[in-house]
Amino acid sequence: MQSSAETSSLPSELRSTLADIMKGATFSEDVLLEDCLPVVMMMRPHALTAFAVGDQADYQPLYEAFKKHYLKNTAQWSTKDVAFVYCLPEGVTVGPEFCSRVEVDAYFCRKYVVNLDGNLAESLARLPFLPLSPITPGIQTRPPSAQTLLRQRNLKADLAKALVVPSTSSASTILTECIAGTYGPPDALQSAASPSAIVEVGEDRAQATLKSISIQNFRAYRTKKVFDLGSSVTILYGPNGFGKTSFFDAIDFAVTGGVGRLAKATGGLARVAKHLDSQSDPTEVSLTLEREGKTHVITRNLADPNNASVNGKVTPRKEVLSLLTGGTTPGADRVDSLVDLFRATHLFSQENQELTQDVASKCELSSELVSRMLAFEDYASGLKKAEEVLKLAGQEHSRATADVSGAKQAVAQERKELERLEGLAATDTSSDVLDARFAGLEEAISTAGFNISGISSRDTRGLRAMLNAAAAEAVAWRTLL
Repeated sequence: MQSSAETSSLPSELRSTLADIMKGATFSEDVLLEDCLPVVMMMRPHALTAFAVGDQADYQPLYEAFKKHYLKNTAQWSTKDVAFVYCLPEGVTVGPEFCSRVEVDAYFCRKYVVNLDGNLAESLARLPFLPLSPITPGIQTRPPSAQTLLRQRNLKADLAKALVVPSTSSASTILTECIAGTYGPPDALQSAASPSAIVEVGEDRAQATLKSISIQNFRAYRTKKVFDLGSSVTILYGPNGFGKTSFFDAIDFAVTGGVGRLAKATGGLARVAKHLDSQSDPTEVSLTLEREGKTHVITRNLADPNNASVNGKVTPRKEVLSLLTGGTTPGADRVDSLVDLFRATHLFSQENQELTQDVASKCELSSELVSRMLAFEDYASGLKKAEEVLKLAGQEHSRATADVSGAKQAVAQERKELERLEGLAATDTSSDVLDARFAGLEEAISTAGFNISGISSRDTRGLRAMLNAAAAEAVAWRTLL
C-alpha cells in the first residue's frame, strides 16, 4: 500500500485512541514487515490484540508476520486471548467477500476487519472487546431500559411495552392495533435526550451465596443427590454424560422455574426434565443459600414450576428471583429481567470475550456489566420486533397503494362514462327535431334509389324515454363523483 502522510500516522493515532479507551492496557508499535506500517500491540493481563493497517493485498503478509512474531513470544503470551484487527484506512475499499473470509476464519485467533474514518473511536466501536462507554468507578449505572427510552421519545406506554417485552404482542397484532387506533393517533418522536438525562442509577444488590443443592428425579439424577457448596470457587468436573449439565439445569430450574436451553424442547419441560425412570415419582430441586447472614431454602417441584417454597412458604417466582439476584425492590424489575440477570451469571464463550474480562480477573461479572447487558438485550428485542412491524407495514402500504391505483383507474373510467352521458343528455332531443331528422333520412334513402314504402315511420317515444333516463343517470353520477 502506498503510504501517505495521513496513513503513516495511523498507527500512532490508533495507539493514542486505544489508550484513552482501554485504561490499564500497555501498547507498543512493532515493525513486523518491511514496507508496511508498524503493528500496534495492545497488551492486557488476559489478552493480546494486534492492530495492523493496510489494504487488501497487505493482509496476508501482515497476518503471517504477526503469527511468526507470536511464536517468538509464546512463552509469555501462550495464556492470553489473541485477536488480530485489520484496519483499512479511509478511502481503501474491499469487497464484502474479503471481510467475510477474514472474520469467519477462527484458526489461530479471532480476526476483525475495521474501516477507519476521521473518528477512530467510532470506527473501532464495533470491536466486541472494547467497552461500550467509559464506566465511572464506584458509580453503578445502566442505560435506560428500551421501554423507558421509547417513552422518553413520546411513544405511547402500551406501544413501547408491546414492542419491547417478549411474548406480549406479535408484530402483526401491533400493526393491526396501530391501524385501528388502539394506541391513539401517531405522534412524532422527540429528539434524543442528552446521555446525562437518560442514565438510570441501579440499586445496590446484596450478595447471595449458594451453600448446597439437592436434586431428585431431575434429568440425569434419579435418586436424591446432595451437593455441598459454599466456597468462593466450586469446580465441577467429570466425563461426558455424568450429569454436569444436568447440575446447572437443576439450578436454573430451582431459581427460574424453567431451563433456558430447553425452552423449545419437544414435549415441554415436564417431559424433558423428569428422569426417564422416575415414572410418577416427584421431581424436586432444593437450594440452600445464605444472604446477609440469613439462611434460606428454596424448593421447587416440577408439578408446580411457577411457584416455589421458600423456607416452607409458597412464594411467587418474582420474589424467589429477587432473593437470588440480591434485589431490594422486587417490584422494580420484570420477571423476564430477573431471569436474564440470573442466567447472565453463566460464563460466556470466546465469541464474547469482552464480557469475560471481569470473570478472568475477579471470577465474577460486575453489576455494572450485567446491568448493561440486560438493558441492551431489551434494545435488541425491541429493535427486532420493530423491524418486523415495519416490514409488515411496508407490505400493507404496498397493498394499499395498489388498491388506490385500481380505484383511481375505476374512477377515471366512470368519469368517461359520465361525460358520455352528459353529452347525450345535452343533445337537442325534442320530438320535432327527431321527426325532422327521420324525414331527412327517408328522403335521402329514397333519393338514393331505395324503396322504403313498406317500412312504417319510427316511433320516437321510446327513444325520448331512453334519453330522459340517460340524463337522470348523468345527474346521479355527477352527484356521486
